[in-house]
Amino acid sequence: LITSHGCYHGKCGFCNVGYGGAKSFYQLPVGQVLDQITALQEKYGVRHIFFADEAITPHTLRELSAQLADRGDPVNWCGCVRLERTLSQELLESMARGGCRMLLFGLETASERMIQHMVKGTQRDQMSRILNASAQAGIWNHTFFFFGFPGETMEDAQETVNFVYAHQQAIHSASLGEFVLERYSPVHLNPEKFGVRRITQK
Repeated sequence: LITSHGCYHGKCGFCNVGYGGAKSFYQLPVGQVLDQITALQEKYGVRHIFFADEAITPHTLRELSAQLADRGDPVNWCGCVRLERTLSQELLESMARGGCRMLLFGLETASERMIQHMVKGTQRDQMSRILNASAQAGIWNHTFFFFGFPGETMEDAQETVNFVYAHQQAIHSASLGEFVLERYSPVHLNPEKFGVRRITQK
C-alpha cells in the first residue's frame, strides 16, 4: 500500500522522484489508508503490510500507529521513513505498539559535509538517536547507504563506515551501493552545483 504520492522532502541530489515530471506531493487521509487495510484483512486475511511510499510522513506515522494500536491486534507493517528529528522515542514506541516491525532508512552518508552537499536534510546526531531509539522500541532497522557521490572524499566515506560500525547494535540489516547518476535527478539537472563537469548522454 501507499500513504502518499511523491516525496515530502523531494530535494536529495541523487534522487529522481517524479521522473522529470512536476514534483508534487499528496498525502492520503489516514482514514482511507485504514479502510484499505481493513478491506485487505477481511477479504484476504492479510497480516503484513509493506508501505511503498518514498517516505511516510511523521504525521501519518503518528495517526496511523495510534489508530492501529487502538484495534488491539494491529496488522504488522513496515515502510520507508526519513531520519527526521520528529521521530521521538515516544513516537517510535507508539509505532511499535501499532504494529511497526521494520523501518527502512535512507542513511546514504554519515559525513556531515556530504549530508549538506546532497541536500539530504538530516543530521548525524539525530540519525544516531533515532536508530538507537527505534531499536529500543523493538523495531528492526534497515539502512541504505552508498559511496561515490560527486565530491565525496575517502575521509567522507570513512565517516560513514565508522558510523555504521559504531551502530551495529541498532542497524540490523543494510544495503550498500555506489552512486548512480539518475536522469532528472538534481545532479543531472544542475551538474555544476554538485561539481560534475561533464555528462555523457547515451
